[in-house]
Amino acid sequence: MCVGVGLLGAASLAAAHAASPAAGEESVVSAFDWLDVAQVQEIERPGERVERMVFSPDGSLMALAAEGDLEVWDVEAGELRHRLAGHVDRELDMNLPITGLAFSPDGATLASTSWSQGGAPEAALILWDLQAGGAQLSLAAEGGCHDVAFTPGGGALWAACGGDVQRYSPVDGSITARLGEQPIEAIALHPDGETLASVAANLGPDPAVSTRVNLWHLGGESPGHIGTLTADATLDSLVFSSDGRHLLSRAHGAQEGAPTQLLVWEWQRGNLAYRHELLGSGAFAIGPDGQTLAGSFRDALLMALDGTPIEHGILIRQQGGADALAFSTSGDRLAWAGKPPTFPAPLVRVWQAEPAPAGGGELPANDYQLIELPEVEATDDPVALARKHYGLREFNPVTVETVTLRMRQSGNILVTLSLEGLKDDSVRAMSYRLLFNPASEGRWQLVEVGRQQQCWRGPTEPDEWTTELCH
Repeated sequence: MCVGVGLLGAASLAAAHAASPAAGEESVVSAFDWLDVAQVQEIERPGERVERMVFSPDGSLMALAAEGDLEVWDVEAGELRHRLAGHVDRELDMNLPITGLAFSPDGATLASTSWSQGGAPEAALILWDLQAGGAQLSLAAEGGCHDVAFTPGGGALWAACGGDVQRYSPVDGSITARLGEQPIEAIALHPDGETLASVAANLGPDPAVSTRVNLWHLGGESPGHIGTLTADATLDSLVFSSDGRHLLSRAHGAQEGAPTQLLVWEWQRGNLAYRHELLGSGAFAIGPDGQTLAGSFRDALLMALDGTPIEHGILIRQQGGADALAFSTSGDRLAWAGKPPTFPAPLVRVWQAEPAPAGGGELPANDYQLIELPEVEATDDPVALARKHYGLREFNPVTVETVTLRMRQSGNILVTLSLEGLKDDSVRAMSYRLLFNPASEGRWQLVEVGRQQQCWRGPTEPDEWTTELCH
């Protein structure tokens, strides 16, 4: 995949966020143990596939968009709070597809958009009063709207409607600014509210417009274009990580049969840091820690930004592919929408994870034997460091290497590397746990290493882990 950033934009990007706290400071977000999860809700959706969903800021509500229907559910009680009707082309007597959902920061208002291709402009962008359960403001736009986002304080909202992007007042619906000169497929607003990313809709004679992410600086009275990220695939979804460092976009290959991919950009540098293959609908979500991804990935449901699988207790084989995914703002709940292969109708399931072990250190002495640390400097890739020092030295067909990464509530990282089926007379399997503490500039310092093993012939049973020497 070819990627790049406009030469003039690169300098502007650096200047736009030189003093941005979200772009340069370490963020501390509570981490959760996804091995210890409980299903807290299941909502049946007879005949209707959920296409979009989003949690309210306090996690108490969840908005679902399904084949033109818009519902708001009480997550804790599992009860329908509101069914909101409004995205309707009355001339054709049909529901319009809902293309965007966003809660206001105070959770009192839900914004939703629909794309009508020229009809029903009154149904393009609607603000819903969630106390009363009705529309408080309908904002007309010719052709409809594709996406919407509230500013951090809730004093305005940006929407991709008609032939450009507009900033609206949620009080009277007046337009206070405009960006671009073409229909927009998706937008994302940086957490500090100072930068907006957009990708054009693939509607005109030049399909290449939908392969470029345009970046806009919103500060001052006159918002301006500051850079471009370019891929060789059509893009249709954008989201910034909560720490503001990464921009995620979904990409569809131009060639028939090409896989859908999730692109993870270091947008200020203009670099494509990672890309991951997505299956099925290509649904994905990023947690508020800015590091945890949920998606229909080939080898995982949950993984870190770099593609390292995160251990979890969700039985994905019973779920099937995801049509939509959403994390709660607190990060401890994950909502999944889809149709399990053994169930007659689509479902929405919500899981809650337990807090990860607190504290900065020491691995459990009874589980792992602490061993001498290698002489290593701080690293920006803890998994690569673990593989270099403790991974499989050379390929053989019987030994399997598995690496997982877990963010802990204390803010450090725990990497587990296991080697199973060792070609050794006494040791059957080996497992290492590496503890990393935050260092400067997004790097991680290795501070502890623990080891345990399984034995072929004792002193324990072959499937039990031990720190004792194998016979």
